[in-house]
Amino acid sequence: MIKNGNATNNESFVWQSFDYPGDAYLPGMKLGKNFITGRETYLTSWRSADDPSPGEYTLRTSMVKNKYPQVYIRRNSVIVTRSGLYNGISFSGGPLITPDTIDPEYVSYMVVNQNEMYFATIARNNTTTVSSITVLTSGGKLEILLQKFPNQEWIRSGTAPVDYCDNYGVCGPCKRI
Repeated sequence: MIKNGNATNNESFVWQSFDYPGDAYLPGMKLGKNFITGRETYLTSWRSADDPSPGEYTLRTSMVKNKYPQVYIRRNSVIVTRSGLYNGISFSGGPLITPDTIDPEYVSYMVVNQNEMYFATIARNNTTTVSSITVLTSGGKLEILLQKFPNQEWIRSGTAPVDYCDNYGVCGPCKRI
């Protein structure tokens, strides 16, 4: 996080890492679009498991005014996988793989207004005993990992795409992540 001068106002940040998430999404981050600046926040895979330079895959949320949002995993510019439309609770047409369905200590939500549209997840309270991270792997898979304290091990609790028919356009128009 980089602040502008000695300012104590939280709005005076020049740069903060949550605005540039790389391959990992953490609770508190926003994935979406600012309509005023045009800036979009999305995940970009690493080139490989040990090379953090930008890889071939991105996870973006289609954020278009007056349209229902969808999540896309793309390899370069080609759609590989997509979710269904956001119905106000979850993305339809596939398994519910948000952190709040895996562990009720988190809540996911969508914000839509004149200035911005974004998806976010936050802890329900400050005493959560679970850490969550969502990663776009170098192979183009979205993985949700959880760590329940005091355990030090990360456990994969969700992944997409799950099977061959989760690939975009392979098994008909209605198959989604």
